[in-house]
Amino acid sequence: MVLFSERVKQLTTITGTGAYSIAGTSSFNGFMSFGESFADGDIIGYCVVMGADFEVGLGTLGGGGTTLSRTTVLSSTNSGQAVDWAAGNKEIFCDVPAAFFPTFSAVDPSSGGVFIGKEHINVVSGQRFIWDGSGWVGNQRAIIEPPVVTAPTGTDVQVNAVLALAAYAGGVNFTGSHTATDWELASDENFSTIVFSSYADASNLVSITPTGASSGTTYYARARFIAGDFRSNWGRGYTFTTAEAIDFQGNEIGALWPFLSQSGAQVGKRVAISGDGLTAVASAPYRDSNKGALFVWINDGAGNWSEPVVTPITAVDGSTEHKLGEFGLAINHDGTRIAASAKGSTGGDGAVYVFDRVGDTFSQSDKLVTAEYSGAQLGDAVSMSDDGKTLAATSYMAAGMDGICAIWTESSGTWTRDLTWVCPEADTYAGVAVSVSGDGLIVAVGVPYGNGGASASGVVYVLSKRGGTWLQEDVLNSAISGADSHFGSAVSCNSDGEFILVGNPGYDGSRGRAHIFKTVAGAFMAWAEETYVEMTARAAGDMFGESVAISRNGAYIAVGCEFDDVGTTDSGSVAVYESSDLSNWSIVLAIQSSANTANGNFGCDVSITANGKYVAAGASDQYGGASTGGRLYIFD
Repeated sequence: MVLFSERVKQLTTITGTGAYSIAGTSSFNGFMSFGESFADGDIIGYCVVMGADFEVGLGTLGGGGTTLSRTTVLSSTNSGQAVDWAAGNKEIFCDVPAAFFPTFSAVDPSSGGVFIGKEHINVVSGQRFIWDGSGWVGNQRAIIEPPVVTAPTGTDVQVNAVLALAAYAGGVNFTGSHTATDWELASDENFSTIVFSSYADASNLVSITPTGASSGTTYYARARFIAGDFRSNWGRGYTFTTAEAIDFQGNEIGALWPFLSQSGAQVGKRVAISGDGLTAVASAPYRDSNKGALFVWINDGAGNWSEPVVTPITAVDGSTEHKLGEFGLAINHDGTRIAASAKGSTGGDGAVYVFDRVGDTFSQSDKLVTAEYSGAQLGDAVSMSDDGKTLAATSYMAAGMDGICAIWTESSGTWTRDLTWVCPEADTYAGVAVSVSGDGLIVAVGVPYGNGGASASGVVYVLSKRGGTWLQEDVLNSAISGADSHFGSAVSCNSDGEFILVGNPGYDGSRGRAHIFKTVAGAFMAWAEETYVEMTARAAGDMFGESVAISRNGAYIAVGCEFDDVGTTDSGSVAVYESSDLSNWSIVLAIQSSANTANGNFGCDVSITANGKYVAAGASDQYGGASTGGRLYIFD
C-alpha cells in the first residue's frame, strides 16, 4: 500500500545512489517530518530536488523516520534511473507521482489501496471512504473521472455515425473502457440546443447511435456516468462535422486530356483527386520517350474543370525510361502537394518526387530514395496523408523480392524516413499497393503473392504509428480467396483507418471482388472483413478490383474494372457503392466512359474525394488528343 500525506518536507544530504538520509526535525515552517507522518516500513511517494535535477519515486521509510530507500524510481533527470547525487542539501518531500493520476489504483480499504490524507479513493468503483478517527466510513457518493467521447472523427462524418468513448487506462491495476449512462448531442458548444439525448441508459455504455443529425453541420457530443452511488461530471465536448448531402448520379463532368497531348503518353495511367474535390492530377508515364509527366486540372467549385498550366510537371532530373507516375501517384487533401514515383530513376533504384504548389504551379521540392536497396525500383505504389506530411512508397523488388514499404514524414520542409518495413514473407512482391489513412497513422500494404491460406491468394499488412513508433499490427486476408486470387493488388484506407478497402482482382477466374475490412469493436488494432462487393454481370478476366478507392468518411467506394467488356472488348467500367450505415454497401451504378472504346482500359485507376462527391478514373489507352494519348474522367 502506497501512502501520501500533505505538507511533509525535509532536507537530505545524500551523495551517490544509495538510500536517502533524512534530517531529524523539519526545518521548513508549516511542514511536518517524515517520521511524524509515517511509520517505519511504510511505502511513501517522494520527490527529491536540487537545482535542475530531480527524482520521483516510491521509497520505504526506516530508521525511525531518518532513512528512505529508493524502492522504485518512476521519473528523474537521469533518464528515469536513480540520480547520482553530488554533495549539498536537497529538498525531499512527500509527493503523489504522476503515474497515480488521474485515477488511483484502489480496491477496498480492508485489502489495501491508495490513501490521501484522511481519504481513501476507489475511482475504479466510484467509492470514497472517510477516516472518522476509528475506522473507514464508506459508500459515499464520489465523483469519478468523466467519460470522453472520441469518435466519430473530424469532418465529412455520416449523420448516423456512432458516438464512442475513448479507450481508458486508469490506475496501475485497472485497464478497460469508460462507460456512460447519459449522452447528449448539441448544435452549440454550450449544449443549450440539444439535438439528441439519452439518459439513464444501461444498454449503451460505451457507444450509441444518435438520431436527428443533419448533413453539413457541426455538432458537439458529450457523455457522463451516473449509477447508484457513483457518478461523473459531463466529459468535455467533442466536435465533429457531418458530411454534406451527396447524391452521386454518375454524371460525366470531365473527359479531360492535356492541351499538349502526345501519342502513346497514356494520360490517366494513374489518377488522383484531392480530398476537397478541387484539384485532379493524372500521370502520363510514357510521354517524351518514357520520361513521364504529370498534368493537373482545377475545379472552379461548380464542377467545371480546366487546365490552368499547360506545361506538364516533370522531374528536375527526369530522363528517358524514368516513367514518372507509371505506378505511384498521390495528392493531399487540399491539392497543394503531389507525390509521384519514377521506378527508372537513379539508375534503376527508383525514387519518389515531391511537388509543392504555389498558385497554380507545381514545382519539385524534394526527391526521396532508398539508396541502400540498389536496383529495387522504388515506387510501385505511393500514398500520402491528408496533410501531405506522411508519405509511404513501396518496392516489391527490394530485399530479395520480399518487398519493402518506406515511410517518411515531413517537418519544416525536411523529409525524414521513419520506417523501412520489410515483408516477413519471402518472395511475395509486397508493396504492389499501399495506402495511408487520412490522419497519417495507419498504412496498409498490399502483398498479392502472400499466402493468405493458399498460394498467391494474397494478404494485406497493416502498420500503425503509436507513440511516435511504427508497428506491424495485423494481417488481413479473405477466407474466400483461392490460389492466385492476388488479394491486396489494390488497397485504400479511410480517414482514420477504421475501414480498409482491398481489391481481389484474381478471384474466381479473375472476375474479381473487393473486400471491406473494419476495425473490430473492443479489440486493439484488429480488423475483420465487414462485407465484399462484386459485379453481378462479370466475366472471367474482367479483374474487378484492380483499382479501388474509399472516401475518407467510409460511405462511398469506387472499384475499377478496366477489362470489363461493356459494349466492346476491354472498354472498362467503374462501379460506385454507397453505405448509409457503414456496414452494408449497395451499388449506386456502374459507370462507363462516354468514349467507351475497345481496349481503352477505363478504370485502370480510380480516386474519390473525401466525401464521395467526385470520382476520378483513368482511361490510359483511349484517344486523348492523339492515339492512346489517354484521358482523365471525372464524375459526380
